[in-house]
This record gives sequence, structure tokens and C-alpha cells, in this order.
Amino acid sequence: MGAFRNVDASKNNLTIHYPNSWGNDNLQKLKDEIKESGMTGKPNYSADSPTVTPSLLDAARLFGL
Repeated sequence: MGAFRNVDASKNNLTIHYPNSWGNDNLQKLKDEIKESGMTGKPNYSADSPTVTPSLLDAARLFGL
């Protein structure tokens, strides 16, 4: 949860990828955790394959680099 603290999702057009096998309950839990973390702005959400791995650029954007 702390990974999203002080991240501005709107600044970097942040997209959160999650496994497409997740149901609505798991997605809602993820959204709740992100909201509680203090992230500002609203990230995009994208269902991808279960083996999705963020790129180095995505990771840098996540941490505001």
C-alpha cells in the first residue's frame, strides 16, 4: 500500500495493471487500497494477462521519476 503514497496519478497518466482473472471483488480491494494510500488523481485500470510485468518506465512513473 505504501508504494502509492504521494503519487500523482494524473501527472503521469498512471495505469494500474491487474490480472484479467480477477473478479470485481479483487479489483475493488485494489482500488480501496490505492485510495487509502493517499494517491492523488485518478489512475486508469487495465486488465491484462496474469503474467503482466511493469516496464522500467512504468515503474519509474509510479514513483514519480
